[in-house]
Amino acid sequence: ASQRRLADVVHWATASDVVAFVPATEATPALLADQGLAPPYRTVTLGAADRVWRLELGEARSDGVVMARREGAPVFTRAEVVSPTEGFLSGFLDLGALGFRLAAADSFHVDHPARPWLHAHRVADASERLAAGETPWRATAPSGWQPGASDRVVSNHAHDLQVYLDRLAMLELLDDAPAGADPLAGGERWRVTAWFADRERRVVWLGTTATGRRPALWEPATGRVAAIDGEILVTLRSLRGALVVAD
Repeated sequence: ASQRRLADVVHWATASDVVAFVPATEATPALLADQGLAPPYRTVTLGAADRVWRLELGEARSDGVVMARREGAPVFTRAEVVSPTEGFLSGFLDLGALGFRLAAADSFHVDHPARPWLHAHRVADASERLAAGETPWRATAPSGWQPGASDRVVSNHAHDLQVYLDRLAMLELLDDAPAGADPLAGGERWRVTAWFADRERRVVWLGTTATGRRPALWEPATGRVAAIDGEILVTLRSLRGALVVAD
């Protein structure tokens, strides 16, 4: 599920003020049906511990309000509360190919089977540097290797790749790989490893499928194989030698 979309639903459901109360004598079945509450146009149900909280929503009106039932009591609130609950199912799904965000990582590596590619660590003042338009990453070369360009250039590559990978979309789930088997062709592939503050480690591989040669991402821990835009593979190939070179 899209954490951002769910956060929007929760935010508007809990932060929208009541703009008017509806006297119980006026909440007739005809009025509820006219306002889209019989049945409800949308329902938001929140649970915490042993309590369930339910908000029923009608359809948004042209005057910017919507009729709702809060714990069964009819009220009017702002129409913004409805917007995050509308749209196609795809809008509620996290279609990011990685399944995590490199922007939230403490460090990440991009490695080719034959050589390291890029090692990047978040700097201490990452937020301030990002706000100033600078990279929040410090690229380093592993033992036996050195940066293929200036530290600034390689660090900027790290930032660009972080943004590109975080925006990489999952085009289609592929299920034609044998369970537990490596579905990617050998040679041209890259491993992305990310470490987070809670010591969580996530690993995905980028390459092409052994059958069909489709650009794909493979997550060994879950067996997930997803089709991706092949442009990221072109980008990684074009950086050959620009990130690290042998001492």
